[in-house]
Amino acid sequence: MLESGYAVVPVLIVHDETSRREEETILYRAMKRRADRSARTMKRRSLRSILPDVPVVEWSEGSSDRLGELSAYRLDAILSFRQGPSVPELAGICKYGVWEFAYGEERLSSVFDYSFRCLLNREPTVTVSLIRRETGTYAVLKEGTVRAKLQSYFRNIDTIHDAGLDLLSYACRDLTAGNASYLERWREAEIFARESTVRGTVIEAMKISWTMLGRKARNLVRHWLVAEHWNVGIVNKPIQAFLDDPDTSRAEWMPKRDAYAADPFGICANGVGRIMYEEFDYRTGKGVLRTAEHDGRFLADGRETNIELPVHLSYPYLFSDGERIYCIPESHQASMVSLYRADDFPHGWVKVRDILHGFRATDSSIIRHEGRWWLFCTDEAAGPDSHLHIWYASELEGEWLPHPMNPAKVDIRSARPAGTPFYRGNSLYRPAQDCAETYGAAVMLNRIITLTTEEFAETAEARLAPDPNGPYPAGLHTLSAIGDRTLLDSKTETVNWRVFSLRLRDRLRDGLERLKKRKQNPALSGRIEEKEGCYAE
Repeated sequence: MLESGYAVVPVLIVHDETSRREEETILYRAMKRRADRSARTMKRRSLRSILPDVPVVEWSEGSSDRLGELSAYRLDAILSFRQGPSVPELAGICKYGVWEFAYGEERLSSVFDYSFRCLLNREPTVTVSLIRRETGTYAVLKEGTVRAKLQSYFRNIDTIHDAGLDLLSYACRDLTAGNASYLERWREAEIFARESTVRGTVIEAMKISWTMLGRKARNLVRHWLVAEHWNVGIVNKPIQAFLDDPDTSRAEWMPKRDAYAADPFGICANGVGRIMYEEFDYRTGKGVLRTAEHDGRFLADGRETNIELPVHLSYPYLFSDGERIYCIPESHQASMVSLYRADDFPHGWVKVRDILHGFRATDSSIIRHEGRWWLFCTDEAAGPDSHLHIWYASELEGEWLPHPMNPAKVDIRSARPAGTPFYRGNSLYRPAQDCAETYGAAVMLNRIITLTTEEFAETAEARLAPDPNGPYPAGLHTLSAIGDRTLLDSKTETVNWRVFSLRLRDRLRDGLERLKKRKQNPALSGRIEEKEGCYAE
């Protein structure tokens, strides 16, 4: 937080209480002590060594005489890590009150209890809230939901703490920029279950041990042996109809081939649907953009478009502006978002300009709404499945500006774009991926409530899952309109021993590159992180 430059710490307030729940078992206390040693974010460090020049004020119940001393610091806010009821006297000396972290829907105060409960109940996600709480009321400053690390109690604690740190940095940034109106959006106080019902019994410990062991085995098998195969389909109903009828079982599928097809987008012209999609070949490890037609049946000509880059290409988002047809393919490895115009659709593409530079955008989706162009994407660096970013411009080929609330949303269940935004009546809807359980598990249809150059809000209205009895039951992550029909993609997963050789090849190549870098700079250290999921991810 301090390195971000958005905040300074003028004083440390140390509370003299030491509390421990009576119902905690000896086993649970031992797990907490182990977390202090094993969790990266729980390594104990002295605040006095980190902030040697910052004064310390001792606080205890009834220390009203210290309020004058603290008032002299003219604090914007106090960040409280105290487990238990907030101290109302301290809220009165800060411009923006006392902030604290709360975990889950119950607003738990203990990260240990929350991580334990997540594993106990096998919850796929963790939710962290940064709240401003006063007597009888509270305001949610920032909130984020990311994927839980069910394979490790300690890694799950680190994930929760990392998410909270990001939220705190965003709030301090907004406050510095004068863009934190949410600080005054008060809600009626809920019942804050500040203490968990988790006791840490032997039976509970055995349950989470079994959960962690099972998830580790699952991740290992998926990482080394499982291949996913995506294919493109078309459903004979408009995209708006999925709000009331989420059934995807009546899809007509493109003929299956060795390379998989995904991320379909299309434009209907003269009764023929012209489609662009990503084709990915495991042997090359690189996606290319190909074309197909649908005139009563799929006619995949297999021609590669002339949009060529030395990096992986996917998600060829198609849209039109008047008579012109444009495409924005995903090329996050190039750290740019590029706009292409078709002189001879769907093959004659000319690069118009780079819209964004130095940003690793994933699945960029664009729409014109209320006189402006809006671009939605996620940030590959911060969270490709969870951190939604928005840009806007008055003209398509003009200057694009970042939304001041970026990331406008942190939610692995409904952030990453998944197709073409659409209208029903006066309401604008945005398809997004639900990646809570795994990448590309389902599509969430979000209704956008507020979209201005200062604010953004949306709510989930419908969830579309793949047909469990169909040929591709393991995931669905694109829904795009093509006239009065709808394109989608779904996947199947199979055990493929060739994946092992490909993974081993990648591991050896990465290891050699790391060894080469270490020889060039012996100070470098670390290990290669394994990605969760099957090979295509």
